[in-house]
Amino acid sequence: MFGTNPFKNIFGLDISNSYLRLAQLKKGGKDIYISSLNEVVIPEGVVFDGEIKDQARLRNSLTKLIRNTEGKKTNTPYVNCVLPEKKTFIKLIHLPETQTADLNEAIKWEASQHIPMDLEEMYLDWQIIPGKNQADKGLKVLIAAAPKILVDSYTQLLESLKLTPVSFETESTAIIRSLMVESSSPSPLLVIDLGGGHTNLIVYANNSIQFSSTLPFSGKDLTQQIAHQLNMSFADAEKAKIICGLETKKGKGQVKKILVPNFLQLVEKIYEVENFYLNLFPDSEKFKKVILTGSGALLKNLDEFMRKKLNLPLEKTDPLNHINPKKSKVTLIPDQACSFSTTIGLALKNLI
Repeated sequence: MFGTNPFKNIFGLDISNSYLRLAQLKKGGKDIYISSLNEVVIPEGVVFDGEIKDQARLRNSLTKLIRNTEGKKTNTPYVNCVLPEKKTFIKLIHLPETQTADLNEAIKWEASQHIPMDLEEMYLDWQIIPGKNQADKGLKVLIAAAPKILVDSYTQLLESLKLTPVSFETESTAIIRSLMVESSSPSPLLVIDLGGGHTNLIVYANNSIQFSSTLPFSGKDLTQQIAHQLNMSFADAEKAKIICGLETKKGKGQVKKILVPNFLQLVEKIYEVENFYLNLFPDSEKFKKVILTGSGALLKNLDEFMRKKLNLPLEKTDPLNHINPKKSKVTLIPDQACSFSTTIGLALKNLI
């Protein structure tokens, strides 16, 4: 998950419960530009909670995704593929100097204390984070683990289409790369990735992910609530959500009235995650900044609402920071790009 590779022109592939997204980036001189881009809807039930339930139908959707890209056709079999955050584990651990003599065994032992599954059933990867852990003068190690059965099913899907998975990454790793978040400060910032199927809360400090948490809070659930309470179709409810958002004057404030309790619950969850983080790392500080991304970040007035409720600086970060739009073969406006944060982050691997 953390290794480098010599392959060029790798495309990023994001697989979620509802969508497949592809991005291929290329580099010319110092410029990185979008070469290929696409998004297709996955039939309901084909992927559930990140698990592939119907290989054949997902293979058909993936074939459509690759064949009908905007811009240029993809010209490589090599793929950086996402793994569902809910099914993976990523965490920063500290190893005292006394445990660093046999690093592999020390990391495996420490990982077993944090991962609620048998390590024999997991693929485990790790990366040493530069800089000493001042508390015990040991090492900081970022560990990532994913169930073998999950990774093998993704590998089988890709190889059935003669694609070669070069790396698998967690959503949070790809998102951080796409947002170009850089913070050498020990003071943590929180990245809120509001997706159509779930929400990721990523705690980031000292140029490293500290840990991430996945919540069953999704744009799809919000749309379903609007549809139910206002007695309208799902499609009309989605339109109402986009048009009205958290604006009082739009739609007589009916959509806002439905949405606000949900986001108040999200705020409470964020405080719970912050308290958990402070207990996990007693020397750490409270969150100092919030970054909002994902398709849900486009909801009208949401940034202002969250800024006030959390009482923290908040910004919507553009995942196109690395991209030269003038050289790109596909035009992707910042609002659309929020949905492609993970995909772009996967495609950026080994380019920056």
